[in-house]
Amino acid sequence: MNDVTVLNIVQPYLYDGKVNISDLENEILPQFSKQQGYEFVNILADHHIEIDYGDRPIDASAATKITESADSTQHHIPQQGPMLFGSEGNLSEVLNSSDFKRRVENNKIETDYHDNVELIKDYRDQDLTDKEKEDVRDQIWLVNKRLVQKVAYHYYKTHTTGSMSLEDLIVEGYFGLDKAIDMFDPSLGYEFSTYAVRWIKQHIDRAVKDTAYTVRLPVHVQESMAKLARLERENLTDDQIAEQMSISKSALHDLRTNRAVFQNMVSINLKIGSEEDGDTSLEDFLSYSNDFMHDDDEQSPEDLALKADEAEDISKMLHTELKTREEEVLRMRFGFNNQEPMTLEAVGKKFGITRERVRQIEEKALKKLKAYEARLEYE
Repeated sequence: MNDVTVLNIVQPYLYDGKVNISDLENEILPQFSKQQGYEFVNILADHHIEIDYGDRPIDASAATKITESADSTQHHIPQQGPMLFGSEGNLSEVLNSSDFKRRVENNKIETDYHDNVELIKDYRDQDLTDKEKEDVRDQIWLVNKRLVQKVAYHYYKTHTTGSMSLEDLIVEGYFGLDKAIDMFDPSLGYEFSTYAVRWIKQHIDRAVKDTAYTVRLPVHVQESMAKLARLERENLTDDQIAEQMSISKSALHDLRTNRAVFQNMVSINLKIGSEEDGDTSLEDFLSYSNDFMHDDDEQSPEDLALKADEAEDISKMLHTELKTREEEVLRMRFGFNNQEPMTLEAVGKKFGITRERVRQIEEKALKKLKAYEARLEYE
């Protein structure tokens, strides 16, 4: 069960950022097992969606509806627990029980933004080791986790994000949070959370614009294309559009041409195969190095020696360009030294950090390697 699924399910029942207990017990949770129900409510908590336990008229036949709903969904919703909520016949008692509320609360990450200033002061302490600074940074991440998710979710619902998922936006939001941590000045007296929102939004917005097209376009060009699309929806003439944009008709024609070209490009990483054939990409299909044209078992000794040299070069690059934790994360995530690649969650457990933090470390490390590669091109 992922965040996007939960948020889409609960959206019709939201009022003032809350979901009423009667809607939860009558309409939503009967579809899921008890374990899924706990996960569902925890995801709501992560996104600041509260359960309203206030009085609200409930249909007298609610219990019957719950059972019927459970019976009707049992055929097409996989059960991960021993029974559906509704099949117990006492869903209201379960949801209102102190045990249920306790389990929900115990799985929340408590957000106390008042901790931010003290944590950032600790982070700026010159006497801290790199490891201690990373630990403090992780604490700031945890305190502001919901802030990042809230900003990302609002952006996701109010903007066109192209190929970027909600999870992608959250990751970019953490990059913005990192920038805010580095730039924030506690002596100015305002709240860190207020300051961080600007950086979180900025990083999300820039990431969306960077990935909106297969070939990266400068942001000012994308903004011109967005303005053009808005003016076209107003049914203006070309002369009026050119005047509004302060460009010539020739420049307007060029802008439309470029938009058509870039919007219809196809990524070479496009998946063109099915699950059965391993999600073959367009690059694999076109390349002579795919499985139909190349047999790994027939590699020459020269090829094997070259691969060994490449592996050694990569290992040296990781060691010299990355911090120890960044190197270890990449090795685990990509399965270096013939090891199985590890999931974000598995790596997180290894280091005792969240999977979001692992993803952020991975992204930062990859950006460092790309920068290193770019430097080599100019040497």
